[in-house]
Parts: sequence; structure tokens; C-alpha cells
Amino acid sequence: MKYKLCLFLSSLLNLIAAKTAPCEELDPADVPCPNFGLDCIREYFSKNSQCQIVYGPVPDPLYYGHYKVDIPNSNVTLDFSDVNVGGLNGNIVEFYINTETQKLVLAIETPSLRLYTEDALFQYNRKAKEPIERSDYLEVKYGRVTFTAVFHRLHNLDLSSADVNSYVENASPQFELGPCIDPSSDTEAQNEFRKLMSSFRDDLRELFSLQGQIFMTSYIQYNICDFGC
Repeated sequence: MKYKLCLFLSSLLNLIAAKTAPCEELDPADVPCPNFGLDCIREYFSKNSQCQIVYGPVPDPLYYGHYKVDIPNSNVTLDFSDVNVGGLNGNIVEFYINTETQKLVLAIETPSLRLYTEDALFQYNRKAKEPIERSDYLEVKYGRVTFTAVFHRLHNLDLSSADVNSYVENASPQFELGPCIDPSSDTEAQNEFRKLMSSFRDDLRELFSLQGQIFMTSYIQYNICDFGC
């Protein structure tokens, strides 16, 4: 009986190992720049694209003239003008080639990312009516954020087509918002405003679906290689 039990357990363990072994190699990696040396990474980008090496740093704060984002789960559009973003001079925490997918991965971590604008325009979209617009200042302290860019080929790197995802460690970013964005004169817009305020910290994190692309592009353009975008 003991022999049969041991044989069964041995077979079971072999089966589990056979099924899990491929999972251990989902991300086979080649590291072209040991210790993520910045000069080495600059050289890699320069040799494998049409960009020109730059030596940074990213201006702090970095000025953006204008960009627009839709607020998730609400009928509100947020239009940023004259935005100052601080803390983009982060550290490179990952740089490797996935030899299985033939993709290049670059990740930076910013320890204290913050955003400020005196002109955040909130557009409350109403059914069959023109939107109501209100504007005021907005300051957000995101804290530690990691941006990861995935380039879909190893040669002729194309910054504009790279996918960027953002990981915001602070689940509830600190923010301060001016009082003039309250559309108190309209019931429909007021309902949207209350819904917006109830989830605004979550919305600020979700906005990185667009902002992450903008900020990571700026880091690469200023600190690694200028693609002329």
C-alpha cells in the first residue's frame, strides 16, 4: 500500500511540474544593459532607432500647454491648460528584451509625482443640451508612480506606437480643487458633480491611461533619446 501511495504521489508531482514548467518561462529576458546604465540605454536607443541621444534632465516642473481627458464613469470631460508636472526625473527600474515576444520593455519609477494647473476646465455633458463649463485650479500629489513602456519591435524603435501602462501606488492621491467647478445652477450637472466628487480620487488614478503615455514620452525625449515628436 505504501509503495502504491508513493508511486501515486510521485506521478502527481511530475504531472504538476509538467503543467507548471512552461509558466516559469513566460518572460524569457535578455538584459542588454547590466545595472540599467543610462548611457548604455541611450546608446541602445540611438543604434536601434532614428533618435538623437539627449542627457536630460527633465525640466522640473515640466510645462504642458494643453491636453484633454474623459473622466471614467461620468459625463464629464476634463480639459487641462497650462499644466506643471513635477517629479518626472525618476529612476530606471527595468530594461530588457523579451526574447519570446521580441519586445523591448523600459520602466521608470518616479518617487514623488505631482501636477498643478490654475486652469482645469470641467465640462459637464448634458442630454440634448450644450455642456456646462466651469474652471478652477487643481493640484494633485500622486506620490510614487511607475511607468512601463513596451516597444513592439527591437529595431527601428517607434516611440509613438509604444504601449505605456502606469502603476500608481497611492490608492488615494491627495488633491486640492478650487470651488468654482461646482455647476450649482443646473440639476443635471449638479448630479454629475456629486457623482464625480464621490469617486474623484479613483478617477485621478484612472486618468493615467492617457497621462502615463504623455509623461513617459516626455521622460524618454528629455533623458534618453529625442525622437523629434
